[in-house]
Amino acid sequence: MADEESVKEEPILEGTDLLVASVAAKSKIPLVTIPSDDCAVMVGQVIDGDQIIHPGEPHYVHQGEWIQVIPVITVAEIITIGKLQSVRDQGDDMAAFMAQHFYDLCREIADRIVSWNWTNLMSEPLPEPYKRPDVIANLSNDEMLYLLNAATAMPAEMRKNGSEPSGATSSATKTPRSQ
Repeated sequence: MADEESVKEEPILEGTDLLVASVAAKSKIPLVTIPSDDCAVMVGQVIDGDQIIHPGEPHYVHQGEWIQVIPVITVAEIITIGKLQSVRDQGDDMAAFMAQHFYDLCREIADRIVSWNWTNLMSEPLPEPYKRPDVIANLSNDEMLYLLNAATAMPAEMRKNGSEPSGATSSATKTPRSQ
């Protein structure tokens, strides 16, 4: 007869929790857990066209929370991020770009964020985001941009031999061939 105190019951996983546990177990590479303490939602921000008139007040709504991501960037993400940076750098209308590419951004983020313990602005747990672009679409713009940056940034401890993220590699700075 087994001692009742030494027997630990595993929690029963249902629905999305089962999917997330299954994805984490199936991952061929280690997932990366990123603290979300620095995710700020700006309150009172005033924007006129593409100009921020008043930056607003930051509220760090995800302190003590985290996201777990697949640390690999897809070609589709690189293209979308490149377009997003181009729009920002050229001063084009960010709102028009976001409207045109909103679903793609949500889908790409949802494909990379496997799990989280995020809560909404009323401190209620949010549904797991993996393969759920609808969950990402219901976040604030500040939260969505935070996730996009967090999911595409490569943590320094993952870089080997001090290599830089792909934007600063030699392939991104090719010189003309010698004649």
